[in-house]
Amino acid sequence: VVALWWLPVAGLVAGAILGVLYSFRGGTNYKATALISLGQPTSPGGVLVNGFGTNPRAISLIVTSADAQAQAAQRADMRPAALRGHVSVAQVGAATGAGAARTAPLISLTVTGSRSSTTAAAANALASIVVGRTTASYVGLKIRTFQTTLDNVTKQIASVNKRLAVITA
Repeated sequence: VVALWWLPVAGLVAGAILGVLYSFRGGTNYKATALISLGQPTSPGGVLVNGFGTNPRAISLIVTSADAQAQAAQRADMRPAALRGHVSVAQVGAATGAGAARTAPLISLTVTGSRSSTTAAAANALASIVVGRTTASYVGLKIRTFQTTLDNVTKQIASVNKRLAVITA
């Protein structure tokens, strides 16, 4: 061992050099961002309606929930553990509507990961989940309400046209 003392020292030096080179290599980390507009729902009279779907904090609660992360991970073909701690939400501004008082926050949802394809898919899946849980139900209800109103007005116009035809005859 005394005669070959240089062998462990050479191994130590070679290991140190390889370690330094490996540390400079760095890891590949991908970041995918989805921009979400919460929208600003209004009542039929034009009054702004505030609620869960218009609260920027709601998005953070949704995307950090185990259920949403499990769904997004399944859609992105990755493990849910790969999303835990790798999702961030920030308000980046406001989209202005018809008037200055009508503003809707824009939310940046960012996912970081080791593979570009799964990271992007997870960000898109989480954004889809957020839209489905916050705005889709309100928008669907509003569309159904307007469709019912349109149907009623169309029936009234048909009735008026029939009476007008009788009167003019």
